[in-house]
Amino acid sequence: MSLVIDASAALAWLAPSQATPAALALRSALPENLAAPSVFPAEVRNALIKLERRGLVDPDVARRGLVLLDAVIVTSSPPEMRELASIYALAQAEQISFFDACYLALAISARAPLATRDAGLIGACIRRGAQLCDLR
Repeated sequence: MSLVIDASAALAWLAPSQATPAALALRSALPENLAAPSVFPAEVRNALIKLERRGLVDPDVARRGLVLLDAVIVTSSPPEMRELASIYALAQAEQISFFDACYLALAISARAPLATRDAGLIGACIRRGAQLCDLR
C-alpha cells in the first residue's frame, strides 16, 4: 500500500470548489496503490450529494469521478468489533470524527502516508507520527 486517501482528498479531485494545487498535483501523478477504509465510498458519496445540492459539482462529473475512484482505490474490509474500540479511542484522544480516525488507523497500521486536506486530521497525523501528504 503506498498511499491512504481520505474523502477530502478525493473531493478535491472531483469538485472544483474543493480543489487545491497540492491535490491536483497528486491527481496528475496518481500513485498506483491507493487505499481507503471501508467508510470511504459512503463518505465521498454523501459529500458529493451535498455539493451537488449546493450547485458546486455537476452530477455527471461526479458520477464519472466516482467510477474512476472505484477503479483505482482499494477499500479495506470493515473493522472487526475489537478494532472498533481502538478506533473509537483514537477518535476520542485526537478529538477527530470516528470516520477520520478510520483513515488515521489505516495509515498507521499500513505504515503508509495519509493524503488529506482536513486540518484536524493533519494535526492528528503529526501528533501520532504518521506519514502525511498535506493537500491543503
